[in-house]
Formats: sequence, structure tokens, C-alpha cells
Amino acid sequence: MPEQPTDKSKYKSPTTGEYYTAGQYIAEIVTVRQAQKEGGVDLRYKFWNHKPWTNKYRYNVTEAYKLLKKYRAKAIIDGLMEFKWAYSLKVKKLVQFIQKRDKELAAIEKNLEKTTPLKVNKVTESVPRRARTGKKSMFSLLKESDNDRREKEEKGKQKGKQ
Repeated sequence: MPEQPTDKSKYKSPTTGEYYTAGQYIAEIVTVRQAQKEGGVDLRYKFWNHKPWTNKYRYNVTEAYKLLKKYRAKAIIDGLMEFKWAYSLKVKKLVQFIQKRDKELAAIEKNLEKTTPLKVNKVTESVPRRARTGKKSMFSLLKESDNDRREKEEKGKQKGKQ
């Protein structure tokens, strides 16, 4: 299995840290839950290669792919995250939630397709800033005269105190 995400294998396994397909990822989540339900068994690295869990994992992979033919992977994963108590992919409430979530995701995708992309104007060559000519603007002249006036007032006050 790849250690970097690919187009098909983009779900990171909670037990191995490698990337798997959506069906394998969903099956792993359900199998881990089943193991915890059966007595808090902590599944080890690549547990599907070990005898008691091989058949359960294969069954869950098959069920996951059946659901993936009908619904989006995101809808199924959202359903599993919503129903933490679901130990099977055939639970009625889970399947109903997946159907509902899949319709929501389809509506979102449809709205995204309807929106028009922003038109980006071609960038014209930018004009560099003008170099300073040495002339002062009206604002800077006013600011200087105000500062000069304040300095004269302060000097006058200081002379009067002495």
C-alpha cells in the first residue's frame, strides 16, 4: 500500500498509517469497532492478515464496496462518524443517514457546477512608480509649517519661564 496519497488510495489507515481505498478504509473502521465491542480487543498492525479477523474484514470490505456503488465515500464516512455505535454497515439508521447525506452532497455539487467561475482580467504590464522629483506636496508643506509653528511656540514658552 502507498505511503503517500494517490487518486484511489487517499484515506489514511488508523492502524497502519498507510493510504487505502475508500472501501478498505470504511471496512477497517467497522472491523476495529467490532473488535472493541467483543471485549476491547486492540487490533495490531495489519490485523486483516491474522486468523480471527481475516473473514470479518473481507466481509466488511465487500459490504463497503456495495455501499460505494450506490453512495459517495464522503457520505458513508460521515455516517460512520455520526453513528459511533454502528458495528455493521447494514444498520438501517446508518443506511438512511447515508442516503440523506448523499443527497445533500449531490445538491452541493450541483450548486457548485451552477456557479459561474470568476472572470479574471489579464494582467497588463504594471507601470513602475514615479521617481521622486524633489518637489514637496501641498500636504507635506502644510505639515512642515505646522511643525515649525509648534516649535516656535514651545521656544517662546521656555523663554518665558526662565
